[in-house]
Amino acid sequence: MAETTPTPPPPIAPAPSPAPAKGGNRTLIIVLCILGGLLLLIGGCVTTCFYFGAKKAKEYAQTAEKNPAYATVSLLASLSPDVDVVSKDADSGKITLRNKKSGETITLDTHDYTPDNIGRALEEFSRGVPAAKVKAAATPETPAADAPKEAVTISLAPDGSLEFNGEATTLEALPELLKQAGDAGKDTPILLVAAENTPLPTVTQVMDACRKEGFSNIRLQSK
Repeated sequence: MAETTPTPPPPIAPAPSPAPAKGGNRTLIIVLCILGGLLLLIGGCVTTCFYFGAKKAKEYAQTAEKNPAYATVSLLASLSPDVDVVSKDADSGKITLRNKKSGETITLDTHDYTPDNIGRALEEFSRGVPAAKVKAAATPETPAADAPKEAVTISLAPDGSLEFNGEATTLEALPELLKQAGDAGKDTPILLVAAENTPLPTVTQVMDACRKEGFSNIRLQSK
């Protein structure tokens, strides 16, 4: 009986390569969306901050031009860790502050201050100095109106004798008395009170002595 040769098995087809996972593309898209959203958010924040910063800077410049003291204390108070701004009114120039530690409040009328001394007032208030002392120390002193100077009266008698503010004197002593009166200012008024029969040369000599010492406000009055 003849031997039969076995038939070899058919070749095995290679396994197909696995298809790319669909989940990887989805993750990449999500990451890109998140990054894009973050960039838009950051860009929006930067633009908003720039806009409001520019707006605040413009408002500060306008306020500083109208009332420098108000603009100064508004800015410093907003930056101070020890002071709260309770209220402020740019039109009236008044600003009310509260000390966070003591709870005391103070209302400052910025029209009464300069940028320098209102900054000092805020610093003292933030350190706990009582409001009354802050105002008294920082409010600029208003110079009192100059009181009218009292006139120097020189009386001339018919016999040529003189009186300087009611005290008898002589023509020779007059320049020294006028120098002393000149310490109060050369604008001190000089009132010459002459009797009707006073010799004209005496009146002239007295007036010349006054002018020589720098007095120009001289009035002549008869009695």
